[in-house]
Amino acid sequence: MVTPMRVALLFVATATAIGIAQTPSDAEIQEAMERGKTTPAKKLWEQIKKKQQVRLNRAGFGDPIEKKVTFLFDRDRIALETAEAKRQLREITVDDTKRELPLGVMDVLLEANCYNNLYAGSLPKWGPNGGVHVVLKIGEKVIQPIEKTAGRADAFPYQSLFYERYSQRAWFVFPVFSSDVTTFTVVAISSDGKQKEKELAYPLK
Repeated sequence: MVTPMRVALLFVATATAIGIAQTPSDAEIQEAMERGKTTPAKKLWEQIKKKQQVRLNRAGFGDPIEKKVTFLFDRDRIALETAEAKRQLREITVDDTKRELPLGVMDVLLEANCYNNLYAGSLPKWGPNGGVHVVLKIGEKVIQPIEKTAGRADAFPYQSLFYERYSQRAWFVFPVFSSDVTTFTVVAISSDGKQKEKELAYPLK
């Protein structure tokens, strides 16, 4: 689990590499909480994926595994936590958020998808149990994740008459970049060393 103390220690270690981004103000936290109060979690996820999900590659000949990355920032985690609190009829305040949620970090969700069971054996090397890894690059500087955890995998593939999908997911946590960063590259690395990467504008557009 990423704690506020661990985030603070990481910032000390990485300040010279990427700078220190400011954590959200109380007003920004309150704005994100209002978003969570008025928007169900499912809708929030749809909004996040629409604006902050990037495909590294499509499944095809030579590489049958599609890779996507989704970025979650402080505002997203705060809104999702608030939406969950509302669902549970649980009160949550700005102070609760500042105390319980790690701020100043971004979560990166790597999703690997296979759409043909003939190639499903290639999927684990892009999953958390197979040792997949993600780094971010700013110029020549490589930023390693603070934490990485397994996401929910599809225990049973989604299938229909015309479509099937097998998926694995892994979460990685990184420090948020400072405002002087304008571009960065996300790099996914399989267990056998194959890489997929994409350069992105920062902030994401």
